[in-house]
Amino acid sequence: MAVRHVWAWGGAVTSDDWRKAIDLGLALANCAELPQDDPELPALLRRVAPQMGMSHADADAALASAPATAALVSEIHRRMREGSFRLGRAFGASDSLKENGDRAGALKVLEDAMAAEVVPLYRAQLQAYLDNGCSMVREVCRAGCGVVHGGLGRSGEAPGILGESLV
Repeated sequence: MAVRHVWAWGGAVTSDDWRKAIDLGLALANCAELPQDDPELPALLRRVAPQMGMSHADADAALASAPATAALVSEIHRRMREGSFRLGRAFGASDSLKENGDRAGALKVLEDAMAAEVVPLYRAQLQAYLDNGCSMVREVCRAGCGVVHGGLGRSGEAPGILGESLV
């Protein structure tokens, strides 16, 4: 069963589409060729390309030839892979910094990842992470005194920061 999410940026993310794009990228990386007789391939790439931060025009242009289509699939796969790794590294590093008391560093790691990210879904995930309490982290960092305005979480730290529950 495909999971479908519609995000504020207007894109619809379907897990089956992403899985197919990943499989195509892996096949190309292993020296396979794209299926030439698959009528679904152009539609799939037209759906997935905007989800990777590419324009519809660029996707359409890439579908004009087999080498350009292969390059499009490779770029889609690269953006998925690198964005996923970037997200994991950012969340892990920010959590580690937070645990060590470096809230400013934790926030900076997330902001740096956001600045580098082009995939709308990954940007939305980073933004959600930042929105869930990071405004309080900014106040703590600016004040430099450890006082959080708006209440404390169970541990005495800013609620909702980098994975802590708001209750």
